[in-house]
Amino acid sequence: MLVRGDAELLQVVMRNLLDNAMRYTPAGSTITVFARLRHGERSIGVTDDGRGVPPDDLPRLVERFYRGREAIAEGSGLGLAISQRIAELHDARLEFENLPGGGFEARLRWPRSSPVS
Repeated sequence: MLVRGDAELLQVVMRNLLDNAMRYTPAGSTITVFARLRHGERSIGVTDDGRGVPPDDLPRLVERFYRGREAIAEGSGLGLAISQRIAELHDARLEFENLPGGGFEARLRWPRSSPVS
């Protein structure tokens, strides 16, 4: 799977997503890093089997300095805001989802019309 983009900036996104999963998922949980091609759309991201994020917090996760009402780990609240900007620079979307049955997924997704290299 190929996408056109700045490798260093995409590494920043993946590092932020993985760091958040490690910080906010309880010990003993499973964290998975993935690259997918589904229905012509490419995505990279991280899933975990933790408790997820309160639904009201989902749209606010990319706000600068916002850490969520239940944030327990240290941090500045800038990682996902930075990742959002990197997604925009790559014509991608940063998306978050509580998974059915528990867990959380954070992904960078390119629509079908995005260029590949």
